[in-house]
Amino acid sequence: MKITKVEIYQVAFPLKEPFVISYASFDKMLAIIIKVYTDDGFIGYGESVPDEHVTGESIYSVFAALKYQLIPAIIGEDPRNIYQIHKRMNRALVGNGAAKAAIDIACYDILGKL
Repeated sequence: MKITKVEIYQVAFPLKEPFVISYASFDKMLAIIIKVYTDDGFIGYGESVPDEHVTGESIYSVFAALKYQLIPAIIGEDPRNIYQIHKRMNRALVGNGAAKAAIDIACYDILGKL
């Protein structure tokens, strides 16, 4: 099984009530959703909800990190080999945990579907 394609979507999920924390109030949550496709027909979904105050990442930096560095690093890899996926991502880009989490979650989604 190999990863053949990854699609990225930026979304804004409306909230029923504002989410309030010490430094901000949010009436929607910006997120990145990815779809990881395999040559065996499986699709895994992953999500990233970066918070600049926590990880230093923004919705825009996560999108760019995925599109230009992380996704190219994992195309052709086996999503069942989580260790290898993480090695490839870490070689491609230092830090960026929120961006890497989306790929990690999608790979585990594929494993669960298997």
